[in-house]
Amino acid sequence: MKSVLILLVLGAAYLAAQPWLDCARAVGLRSDFDFFRICTFGFGIPIVDRGHGGMWFRLVMGVVFLAAAISLVRVRIPSAPQ
Repeated sequence: MKSVLILLVLGAAYLAAQPWLDCARAVGLRSDFDFFRICTFGFGIPIVDRGHGGMWFRLVMGVVFLAAAISLVRVRIPSAPQ
């Protein structure tokens, strides 16, 4: 049961960060790490950013869900008494 909960939280972490990951893939990995700035904070031009600006909150929520999954791995859940 605990492993199912961990998998669900990991799935939530992926889905929360998926738009940011898609942006990073679309911009492409470059040696100057400019994609971090573009995907996280946007270009600063509303038309180019499609009105939503950067996706920093998506990245933060993905990290929060990932931290929750890691804490679930570390926490020992007592079994129910029989």
